[in-house]
Amino acid sequence: MKKILVLSCLFLAILFVLIGCSPSEKDKNDIIKDIKNHSGFFDIQDIEINKINIIKRQTNKAEKTDYLYVTVFAHFDDIEYELGYYLTYNLYNDGWVLDNIERDQEGVWVISKATEEQMLTDLYNDYFIQGKGLSITNLSVNEYIDTDEQTTYNVYLSFDAGNDDVFFVLEYSLSYLLMIDGWKLINSSITRSHAMPLNTISQREIDNNIAEYTQKQGYDSISLNDRKTDLTDNFDELTYTATKRLYYVDEIYEVKLIPIFDQRQGEWSISSYSLIENIVKRNWDLVGTWEATWRDPPFYNNTIEFTMNIIEVTDSHIRANGTVSKDSSKDWAGFSYGGFDEQFDIDAQFTVTDSRISFTVVKAQLYATSTSYTFTVNITSDSVKVRYNNLHGEYGNTFDGGKYQVEDLYRTGY
Repeated sequence: MKKILVLSCLFLAILFVLIGCSPSEKDKNDIIKDIKNHSGFFDIQDIEINKINIIKRQTNKAEKTDYLYVTVFAHFDDIEYELGYYLTYNLYNDGWVLDNIERDQEGVWVISKATEEQMLTDLYNDYFIQGKGLSITNLSVNEYIDTDEQTTYNVYLSFDAGNDDVFFVLEYSLSYLLMIDGWKLINSSITRSHAMPLNTISQREIDNNIAEYTQKQGYDSISLNDRKTDLTDNFDELTYTATKRLYYVDEIYEVKLIPIFDQRQGEWSISSYSLIENIVKRNWDLVGTWEATWRDPPFYNNTIEFTMNIIEVTDSHIRANGTVSKDSSKDWAGFSYGGFDEQFDIDAQFTVTDSRISFTVVKAQLYATSTSYTFTVNITSDSVKVRYNNLHGEYGNTFDGGKYQVEDLYRTGY
């Protein structure tokens, strides 16, 4: 009996030794160290693992395997991580060794995004926001679009922004990349911009454009008559009266300046299409006596005298009277050329915007022949001329350039 007791004790002692020599499974602290040392993901940053939760575990000492599904909770600065992993341990002479770590495709995988404070900082450094000196309000996230590993993502934002002159409703796309020191903005773009003006275009820009246009058009004077503004409709219209003084007429123009508001850029601008010129009227300076005397071709033996008295010029009529005469003579072959002496009284019509006044003052019949002449007055801003036509030709002769000749009329009195 004593012998049996001794053998039993020896067996138990050997069993305890064997059990004591078999390494135990990795605990949570060891697993945390293994994950940090073996997962390439944690090489991106100096991420601190707070804890892990073991979701499932299957340990088989006979087969020397240990399979775990874990959730890792970690952080780096303001970034929070909740990551699911599948771990495979194998038992070797030196103990349990982590041979494989991979993402648990059915587990959780969440990385917190850039904070609102960081997004605001990045937006204020954006060329558009910074360039216009805008203040941002009412920032909201519309959508996140992640890559599979969530190490890059796009965020779509909407917000209001403004300064003293313009108010924007903006939508932006920001692209972030997870780097060793946190989320970094790698691209920003405007996906929608709608601006509303709070003020009109600057007076300095208006004055500069009006001065340049005045010089280009040759105005002698220009003044502002009216301004209509409706900022809710992006509308601003300035109406000017401009005067151009020429030889025989003062031209009065209405000039409209209509700045254009770009709702995407939030800027007023003035282009060549912003300035519209319309002639309002012409104040003709024609009252007085106008005369011309010339020799009549083809032989220049006859003298023609033309006198016109312009009595009145209104917006639509010109009243004048006068005389036209031609003396009679003989040519080199002895043929007689008849003359004429005609009076005329004119009340001709035109419109206020006409740049040319034209009217026929007299049709003269030669005394001795069937030949007739027509005298037409043509008035422009810098000339007063009379054109006379030989309607039938005088003994087959024609004037210079055909059957007409043009002479300048000169004002000899008022």
